[in-house]
Amino acid sequence: MALPTIEVSKILESVPWINAVYTGLLPEDASANTTDTIALVTESTTELDVWGNDTFNAATYGVEIEIFYALSFDQDVGDLEIQLMKELESKGWRITTARAHSIDPDTGQSTKVIYVAKNKLI
Repeated sequence: MALPTIEVSKILESVPWINAVYTGLLPEDASANTTDTIALVTESTTELDVWGNDTFNAATYGVEIEIFYALSFDQDVGDLEIQLMKELESKGWRITTARAHSIDPDTGQSTKVIYVAKNKLI
């Protein structure tokens, strides 16, 4: 299995309305970019699970997706986000939380945070 963040990033790279995908850290020049819709993918949790014989037999990998919408974004974000979450589910990722939209205080961009998780049996 590739790193969970890389796996999710590859899915997001195929989404036509996301102009750029970054993993781990948003570069300084990208954080000031308000003309493109950008996704930042970071690890959120790793939980050990399915205990037996005093050891874990599975791990659940959590990933945070933060989307920064371009200031001029004029598409239906609700429909697009549902399509994105359905695509993540079809690739084996469970949607654990989809937070409400907020406004980035530095750029004025609308943002959305989605948490996904995937189980791996060992």
